[in-house]
Amino acid sequence: MSITKIHLLRQFAMVTLVFFVYIIIRYIYLINTNIDPDELFSIELANAPFQGIWGAAAADVSHPPLFYYFLKSWQLVGGVSLDWTRLLPLVMTTLALPAIWKTSRLCGLSPYASCGVILFIAGNTFLIGYTIYLRSFVALFLTSSYQFWSLFRILKIENPSWLDWFLLLVTSCAVVYSHYWGWLLLLSELGVVAALTRSRCGRVVVVGVLTGIAYAPWILSVLAAVQSRGGDGTSQIGWIEKPGAKSVVAFFVLLNGAPPIRYLGLVGLTVATGVITTALVRSTRGLAARPQHLIAIGWILVVVIQPIVTFIASVTQSQSVWAIRSMISVVVPYAVLLFCSINLLPTGPPVRAGIAVVAACWGLGCGLATVSGPPVKVNYRGITHAIRSKEQPAASPIVVYTQPFHVGVLSFLGNLEEERALDVRTSTTMTGLPREHIWVVLSSYQWTGPPIEEQLINQGFVIEYSFSVATRGETMWAFSVRPHESSQR
Repeated sequence: MSITKIHLLRQFAMVTLVFFVYIIIRYIYLINTNIDPDELFSIELANAPFQGIWGAAAADVSHPPLFYYFLKSWQLVGGVSLDWTRLLPLVMTTLALPAIWKTSRLCGLSPYASCGVILFIAGNTFLIGYTIYLRSFVALFLTSSYQFWSLFRILKIENPSWLDWFLLLVTSCAVVYSHYWGWLLLLSELGVVAALTRSRCGRVVVVGVLTGIAYAPWILSVLAAVQSRGGDGTSQIGWIEKPGAKSVVAFFVLLNGAPPIRYLGLVGLTVATGVITTALVRSTRGLAARPQHLIAIGWILVVVIQPIVTFIASVTQSQSVWAIRSMISVVVPYAVLLFCSINLLPTGPPVRAGIAVVAACWGLGCGLATVSGPPVKVNYRGITHAIRSKEQPAASPIVVYTQPFHVGVLSFLGNLEEERALDVRTSTTMTGLPREHIWVVLSSYQWTGPPIEEQLINQGFVIEYSFSVATRGETMWAFSVRPHESSQR
């Protein structure tokens, strides 16, 4: 076997291993979590017929419809079981890997450095959470990955064909039909085009205009939906708080990996910022004729424009739009920027290779800490199973009272299996509960009342059994209660 073939086989094995690590981290995270109320909304919307998805998504306003079409198609192929449905984000995030690899190579990174990019984002805690999630963010991640690849193909090819430009148009339309923040991504990419190939700025702008024309039907549908129901269309994002300087820093810490140890993420971001700054300084000191320097400058613009525009809009408008998951398309540009910057450090190749290995291991370590740590999302399915395990089989449903946010998902999961059903009802204050055997399920999130046990006892209940399910930022309590004998007289 020739040396060339051995080298290619070695590269193939390395790429396959890196892809496998990326997938297995997400699969472990997937099987250890379950759906939340937002994901349930996606499932319910996808239950509409194909011709009804557009109108249902427009009525919701929150997200363009492309992800719901993906979800509907996925269910038509394999059915509507929850386990099959939840595999879709894993498949979509996996399909993004070839495009990320190709983009890294087009940016001048070696096969080994490109593997480093994949490992770095494999462990990105921000990316893990929102690419194994039945919402539009995984669609934005997938479509933006291919849009980056199609853009860099045009910038690197000497004479792009009409097919290359058509591919850029299709991927650009897919990005904006995945999420509104796709438009910020397209805007930020003008910086890449200006830095690399100014002669093609005009055609890229034409692609943007055609994308806007293709997007016009969606805008008209959303405006009609908002007008018909009244308001300004911001009711769905009323929960988003105004950002401060700490919010911006926290976002970039997430981009860089966000290990679970306090302040370690800030240290990692400081080091990464030093590397990127060094590359930027070298790029502006007469070395800009080298393509990789220009690529680094372009990626810096892609990384910073989205958070800057989002921050300004959030602090100047009455309603904040600082939802960091909307900026998930920045993760890949940040990773490519970091590894391009490492290549530009004024050190020898062995030192640069060592720094790249450290960066890849940093990202991978953050991911392993994420999947081995406490769950991020509430284990609703575990709660429903635990409730059933404490009850005797009977024809009548188990009555459960909970806060409004949790009613839908508990009811959905509580009635999936052919066991005793759950009759989930709403109670905002947990007062005035019926004098019968019931379950009470409450979340610690934004709970401002007295201790729950004390409140239940004061209402004349006896707590027969209780358990709790903890996540990183929230605890769910469940109580099996009966009215005290004296309270029934």
